Amino acid sequence: AREEPPGLPEGELLLDRAVATRDDQFLLYAEGSGDKFPIHIDDGFARSVGLPGVIMHGMCSLALSLRPVVAAAGGGRLSRAACRFGSIALPGSPLSVRAVRDEAGLVRFEARDPEGKPVILQGELGLA
Repeated sequence: AREEPPGLPEGELLLDRAVATRDDQFLLYAEGSGDKFPIHIDDGFARSVGLPGVIMHGMCSLALSLRPVVAAAGGGRLSRAACRFGSIALPGSPLSVRAVRDEAGLVRFEARDPEGKPVILQGELGLA
């Protein structure tokens, strides 16, 4: 049995909301980023390697999650972002994004899929 990764630390809740993703999110991100790895754009290929279909790019999930976190933290210029990637995210499925400001003033965040599996965990950001 896999051990559940740690959740967010205690702190001031800044954000707890669903972030929508589009059914064609993978295509939009692939075009914009130039990352056209087959698991992100070819449903047949993704299924042939055991995935449920095309999956969103990890960096796409991070970008969609960061936007509301930055706004909830007061806005400004993003100077640093770090995270671990956990589970896959599927296009068209919302991400449940939560963020807190911890005791040291750091903004920490996570994103989970509709089943509660962590897509992004141990996220931290810095604003300038």
